[in-house]
Amino acid sequence: METIFLSNIDQAVGFPVETVFFFQVPPTKASSTLNICEVVKRAVAEVLLVPYYFMAGRLNFNHGSNRLELVCNNAGVMFVGATSRLALKDLGNLSLPNASFHRFIHRPGLYKSLG
Repeated sequence: METIFLSNIDQAVGFPVETVFFFQVPPTKASSTLNICEVVKRAVAEVLLVPYYFMAGRLNFNHGSNRLELVCNNAGVMFVGATSRLALKDLGNLSLPNASFHRFIHRPGLYKSLG
């Protein structure tokens, strides 16, 4: 397990990045929401988290140095799959920020103290 100390810029400008991806389930019987979620989860694990292993780490406050550090513990990233009765056209222009997208963000313990 590796520990990476964060730079002064990283210490000052840390913030969560909330991301939502929308996929339309093809009308064929071979496809399902579960299949799409598994494909995306596998792609994130293999294409993103293998070469950028530190993205699967956790922030930790080091009391000895009074600084945040990144513990590369291979814990993975949070992944949530969900379905909706809405069609993509009902969501409006997906390329523009939309305040209603916050309804789709899963936030278990996101704002807990690191100290």
